[in-house]
Amino acid sequence: MQNIFRDLEISRQIIELIRTAHSKIILASPTIEFWQQLNEEIALVINNQINVVVITQAHPDTNTNALDRLLDIGVTIRIVQNLTTSIYYNENIALLTSMNLKNPFNANFKEVAIQVSDHDSASEIYKYLNDLVVSSENYENQPAGDSDIPGFCIRCGDFITFSKNSPFCDDCHLKWSEDQNEEEKEQYCHKCGETFIQEWEVFSYSSPLCNVCS
Repeated sequence: MQNIFRDLEISRQIIELIRTAHSKIILASPTIEFWQQLNEEIALVINNQINVVVITQAHPDTNTNALDRLLDIGVTIRIVQNLTTSIYYNENIALLTSMNLKNPFNANFKEVAIQVSDHDSASEIYKYLNDLVVSSENYENQPAGDSDIPGFCIRCGDFITFSKNSPFCDDCHLKWSEDQNEEEKEQYCHKCGETFIQEWEVFSYSSPLCNVCS
C-alpha cells in the first residue's frame, strides 16, 4: 500500500511515524534544522526504550546546535558523506520524501512524499538504511565509546557499538546473562544486521557474525 502526501501533510506524517514506532526509528535527512516538536516526540519514544538513529551529512546548511540537541536526548547520529535522500522509517512503514528534517512552519517549500507500508518494500528500504549506517561515521561531538564501528544487537537488531565480546544491547544482555548460554540461537548478524542467512548458519553469542562478515 502506498500513499502520497504533500507540503505540511508530510511533517504530520513524520510525527505520526515517530509516535507509532514500537522498536526502532531511522531518520535519514541531508540537512537538519532544530524542530521543537520533533525533539519532544523523539524524547518521548526514547524514554519508552525505542532506538532512534539519525543519518545526515556534514553540510553547511545543517545546524550543529540541532544535532547537539538530538544527542542530548539520546539520539544516535551517523554521518554519511554525499547523502542526498530523505527517508524516515519505523518497523512498519517508510516515508520517502523531498523534505529534510526542518521546522515546516519556517519555510514555504513545495514538498512531496510517498509512504510505503508493504512488508517487502519496507524491508528493502530498511536494508538500504542499514547499509548507510554500516558505512557511516559517528557525529564528531558524540561522546566516544570503545569503538566507532556501528553494529547490531544479535537478539533484537537495535543499533549498538560493534564488539564481538558484547554483541547485545543492554536490555538483551541482561536477559541473556540469566543463563549465559553462549550457543543460544539469536536473530541478527552483529556486523551487518542481516537476518536472511543460509540454513547452516546460526547466530549466537559465540558466533555473532554471518558467513559474509566472518
